[in-house]
Amino acid sequence: EAGAKAIVVDIIFDRKSADPVEDATLVGAVKDAGNVVLAMDREVINDAKYSVKQVITPYAELEDAAADIGFATLPMDPDGVIRRTSLIFNGIPDLAVAAARFSLGNGKPGENKDLNNYKNKNYLIHYNGKPRLGIETVSYYQALNPAEYLPEGIFKDKIVLVGISLSSPPEVGKSTDHYETPVSPKMAGVEIHANILDSILRGRFIRDPFSEFGLLALLAVLITAAISVLFYRTGAFKGLLISAGVGILLFFTGYLFLSYFSVKIPVISIFFTVLSVFFFSYLYRFVLGIIERRLILGAFKHYLAPQIVDSLLENPSSLSLGGKVYEVSILFTDLANFTGVSEKMTPDELQRLLTEYFDEMMKILSNENATLDKFIGDAIMVFFGCPVEDSMHPIQACNGAIKMQRRLKELNKKWKGENLPNIRMRVGINSGEVIAGNMGTEKIFNYTILGDNVNLASRLEGVNKKYGTDVIISEFTLEKIAEESGGMNKIPFTVRELDSIRVKGKSEPVSIFELYDFKENAKDTVKEAFGLYGEGLKHYREGSWDSAVSFFEKVLRIRPKDAPSSTLIERCRIYKNEPPPSNWGGVFVMKTK
Repeated sequence: EAGAKAIVVDIIFDRKSADPVEDATLVGAVKDAGNVVLAMDREVINDAKYSVKQVITPYAELEDAAADIGFATLPMDPDGVIRRTSLIFNGIPDLAVAAARFSLGNGKPGENKDLNNYKNKNYLIHYNGKPRLGIETVSYYQALNPAEYLPEGIFKDKIVLVGISLSSPPEVGKSTDHYETPVSPKMAGVEIHANILDSILRGRFIRDPFSEFGLLALLAVLITAAISVLFYRTGAFKGLLISAGVGILLFFTGYLFLSYFSVKIPVISIFFTVLSVFFFSYLYRFVLGIIERRLILGAFKHYLAPQIVDSLLENPSSLSLGGKVYEVSILFTDLANFTGVSEKMTPDELQRLLTEYFDEMMKILSNENATLDKFIGDAIMVFFGCPVEDSMHPIQACNGAIKMQRRLKELNKKWKGENLPNIRMRVGINSGEVIAGNMGTEKIFNYTILGDNVNLASRLEGVNKKYGTDVIISEFTLEKIAEESGGMNKIPFTVRELDSIRVKGKSEPVSIFELYDFKENAKDTVKEAFGLYGEGLKHYREGSWDSAVSFFEKVLRIRPKDAPSSTLIERCRIYKNEPPPSNWGGVFVMKTK
């Protein structure tokens, strides 16, 4: 009477009532309407000995009167949520399909061929919204008296679904026909069928392009690769923030695609994939970090200062195993005439003295952040400023040299009481660029440095023999000290220029300086003597031999054992009788190493 295009009844009339008159009235009304689609159901009967699938249909007279029938069964996912429907089951349509093909087939069942082509598989339902909001809903009492409660023509040319929608619990033992859906924990079955019907009519079932295992696996691989690269390029914290941002973006992208394009993006799967990959990447990096720390500790603990090892453990990337250019200060030591001294000692005495000597010297050098390169007999080679860069390297080297000389004096006093010989140590220091890294074979290698600046430091150690000094530093080291100290007058050491020399094997001259002591320890007599020596050196370079000698002799009157002054006095007298070439430039050429 109200002009509905189709009436879909989500109630299964599988048994007649107790009143035949009522049954006849119902059958007559369905037949007269000619547009009523009825529901049927399927159930599984389980017994101890068998299991039977049974189809429950309307009783015969009512089924014959109906325009069409369809399954009202709603398949649940394992978690009890209804997300999908099977539109065709063994060739029999779903209730919504039966309703749609009737209403779209000019009132004749099965005439809409497109609906007959639905495959026997599950389709994701596109829910329009929460209960009573996505689909227009009318209460039973309103439908019985539409003139009073409903707008005119509300049912005209509409597909009307009739079913149970109880807001309160029913009698014990009776079903509410309510189910959990993605949009609500409680939605009436008839409203779910209405959403399925709407999805059919609008052609907007949710598409799931990732339902195939291959695409999902590909997506998982791509996500894993992306997060792994992200993790290693940005670090754990930034990776976590970016992953969280991507997760939020993914959530809104999934919502938009689902709402506007009916495309399902597996947000939860992707989220847990991201979470899992991040967790295992972090775990892998954590374990790798522990292994890396152990490798660094095992490789460097014996020849790096503890504080440098700690720095490497905190920042392993600062270590270049393939060779890297560093600016460093190199320090060489050697014991004067130690071969002759050692010949007078027993092997046990020699071993005990050298062990104590090396131990005490390395304690001092380690405290100044030195890296041990090697022991060469009784000699020590260390460097400062790598593998952890430190601009204080020239000052650290000079600090170490002065402190070692002081400690050696104390050791000599101790050894004298043990009837061990007195030993003297010479030190050479130079600063500049070197190549540092693990050098050697594939199986045997050592972290070391290479370059001309290393060779010069070694030569300077030997130059001490010529000038009778204990510590010689190059002009390059002194320049770096001045840079770090804020000027030459602010350097923390007492130094004097000894000479300009050209070491064996080098073409360029270098100015050399004696490192005497810390500035605060220098006596006034030492400062006066060094000043006079500087004046004498000036006259020496000008070729004023007699004037130069007079200044050097003044130095000897203040410091009678000043070996550099004696050396240059002797040289001035030689040059007075046999002058050097006119282009000599005040440079003395070393003939030996």
